[in-house]
Amino acid sequence: MEKEYQPNEVAQKILDVLKDAAEPMSIADLSETLGFEVKPGNISPLVKKGYIASESVETVCPTCGHKTSHKVYTLK
Repeated sequence: MEKEYQPNEVAQKILDVLKDAAEPMSIADLSETLGFEVKPGNISPLVKKGYIASESVETVCPTCGHKTSHKVYTLK
C-alpha cells in the first residue's frame, strides 16, 4: 500500500501562492513572493504527484536577441 503524499510546509506555501496567482509563476517569482529561495527540489514532487503543472516558456532579450528558456508553474 502506497503512502499518501502530504505536502511539507514549503510545498504547502508554494501551493497557496499558486492558488492565488493570476498567471503562471517561475521559481524566481515564487522565491520573490515567498521571501525565501525556492529550489527545483521543492517543485519536482509537486509536479510528479500532479499538484502543479509546468510549462516551458521562451523569453527573448530586447537588447541582444538572446533566447532563454525557463519553466513556469500553475496549479492543476
